[in-house]
Amino acid sequence: MDVLGPINHCRELGYKDEDIYVDAIVSGNPKLNSVLGNLYNSFGVMERSFEILDYYEMMFGVIKATSGHPKVNFRHIVGPPRKMPNRIIPL
Repeated sequence: MDVLGPINHCRELGYKDEDIYVDAIVSGNPKLNSVLGNLYNSFGVMERSFEILDYYEMMFGVIKATSGHPKVNFRHIVGPPRKMPNRIIPL
């Protein structure tokens, strides 16, 4: 997800970072759930590792933008709370 593009565009228009508000829609759950890792066997650890990898791959642009532009206001980061069907039209 390109979050930096709109921020840079707003800067080019003359807005200060404090006046820029970003709302983003991501393709997955924007919250990574906590788990009790000591209850996992090796397959559970592998599955959890893939969950974490998918999460950071999805949130990379947002994480990079928030750390690189601390004065920009990131209001809402939303996404579906569960895994969506893998089809062209998921509804």
